[in-house]
Amino acid sequence: MVRFHVMVSAETSRPGFPRRGHFLENFPVAETRPHKMYPFARRVAVTAHEKELMRQLVEEERARVQPQVMPTPERPTLHFTELPEDFSNGPISWEWNFYRAEVGRLLADGHEGKWVLIKGEEIIGIFDTEAEADQIRVRRFQMQSVLLKQILVQEPVLRGGGYRRQWRT
Repeated sequence: MVRFHVMVSAETSRPGFPRRGHFLENFPVAETRPHKMYPFARRVAVTAHEKELMRQLVEEERARVQPQVMPTPERPTLHFTELPEDFSNGPISWEWNFYRAEVGRLLADGHEGKWVLIKGEEIIGIFDTEAEADQIRVRRFQMQSVLLKQILVQEPVLRGGGYRRQWRT
């Protein structure tokens, strides 16, 4: 018969957990003298069946206490044909409206996932990576408003919060 040693409370003589958060496998097994942090505890021989029952209890408790993982909600998107027009006369409103008009042609030409650099109503270039496009933007249009945008069929919707709230996607 296989025997294991488990810490048992001297007052109750039944298996217990001296401190919250400590499970059976965290207790010293091979020591014969009482643990210095738990001098009130004594050692008792436990059969393999009792050890299995305690292991099952520990697993059940861990499963009960373990936080439930919620599935990540799918990010809302807009189809490129539903992109809103910019009437604000802001610094890149002309570029945005030009992009809206040209995105269908760019997608038809097979540029999905690439990056486009637009100044005014002119496409400066189409690039494979954002870093390449940004390098040209810095070199040619330093301190000027330009639109640097990834060409996508489904555009992610960015939602803005109120005052003192963080932006979320």
